[in-house]
Amino acid sequence: MGNHRRVKTAAQSGSIIVTAAISLFLILGLLGLVLDLGQIYLIKIELQRAADAGALAGARALFFPQVSAPPQCSQAQAQAWEIAQANYVSGSPPIVGVPSSYSVPYGSYNWTIKTFVPGCSSSSGTFTNAVAVKVRKENIPLYFMGIFGFGPLSLGAESLAAMGWVGSLSPGVSFVLAMGKKYIKTAPEETYIRFYPDVADTGGWFSKAPNYPSNSLMRSYLENPQTIPALSLGDTVYMDNGVFADVLHIIKEQYEGKIVWLPVVNEVKFNQSAPIAGFTPFLITLVELTGHKYIKGLALQLTEVPGSVSDPGGDDCGLLIAPRLVQ
Repeated sequence: MGNHRRVKTAAQSGSIIVTAAISLFLILGLLGLVLDLGQIYLIKIELQRAADAGALAGARALFFPQVSAPPQCSQAQAQAWEIAQANYVSGSPPIVGVPSSYSVPYGSYNWTIKTFVPGCSSSSGTFTNAVAVKVRKENIPLYFMGIFGFGPLSLGAESLAAMGWVGSLSPGVSFVLAMGKKYIKTAPEETYIRFYPDVADTGGWFSKAPNYPSNSLMRSYLENPQTIPALSLGDTVYMDNGVFADVLHIIKEQYEGKIVWLPVVNEVKFNQSAPIAGFTPFLITLVELTGHKYIKGLALQLTEVPGSVSDPGGDDCGLLIAPRLVQ
């Protein structure tokens, strides 16, 4: 009886040792698998971050800094590559290139139908406003899975970013003036927004339909900017170029020397309604309160506004949204 018990105990001990060894092997294998998968996940995150950073930098470089007339395609590609490579992946720069589905990394992104057509163009409708970037990391070792013949791996990521003309502004962002589109020049020129009697009608007061511009409404907007409504391309605005003396004094005191954002219309006369055709940055340099009263300034080019207060889709009137990821 005693010998039988000793044999049974020894057998049980051996079984426990085998089970423990198998369990330890499985635990170590699972740990190795988790480490491999975790490494792959982190590298994918780093690759996407590098691709996004490169695409955003490239989209901005189509316009800034302005060395030549935009789009600056070669400059954009160089900047995109530089920034993408500056974002290390697993301790070293990633390999940067053009996504395989495109011939070149820059092209025209259509905000409405969300398509990208490669090429460098300054023509309306096909204007180059976006940059695509592909990054990859090769020969990524696998530790546990490598024992079973998996790896090394090659991983990649792609990104597309675009920067375009403002098509809408959030509430409280626009100013109380509108401007005629034909007075917005590629090289900014000194512009006079004159008030009654009508001399040039380069611009005037405006309000979004159904409201009509008046001295009291314009003054209310200046004193409470948050009440200025949101504006979008195609919205109807009513216009007036009367002498609103109180409003001119406020602008003289608070806005002379500052840049404001104006809706742009195609109409010549500022005594009617018209749809918004775009938005422009306008530097107010002087407000004349005597004689034939006017506001003098410059309709600027290539001014960026935060993406939080604007959306794309407008015409080229000088005001740009901040670059954003679109794919």
